[in-house]
Amino acid sequence: SFYHYCKERDIFRYKHSLKTRYDILYNFALSLGVDPKLFSDTVKFDFMLTSGKGALPDCIDMIEDRKFLKKAKEYVYNEKWVKANLPQALGLSSNELSKKLSYGFFNYDIPNNTNKKEKGIIFFDNDGEHYYAEFKIR
Repeated sequence: SFYHYCKERDIFRYKHSLKTRYDILYNFALSLGVDPKLFSDTVKFDFMLTSGKGALPDCIDMIEDRKFLKKAKEYVYNEKWVKANLPQALGLSSNELSKKLSYGFFNYDIPNNTNKKEKGIIFFDNDGEHYYAEFKIR
């Protein structure tokens, strides 16, 4: 069990940051034989949705490159796409958007299922309300 995993490693003896907690959960999943890439995508989705911007936990590889970010921003600055997929972001200035958006590349169809599917997700944190929208990268 997760409890025994943590107890055996003295994890309960110390306070851990949110990022470290994700790493602990990731390592526990690996100890059970869970697919590391699939679980990494799952952790990445949860972290980016709830924690927004900032450095990712160590268990998540940063695979977003300039080409990917350029593609994501094409969607963000397409008012028709935003209206259909992230209407909460309509009317915000570029400066406001840059503060509230983050972008993730995923190898699986998280959160819909565990099938392999390359896609991008734009995360929008609007004063504690969390939204996301998927986009095609190819």
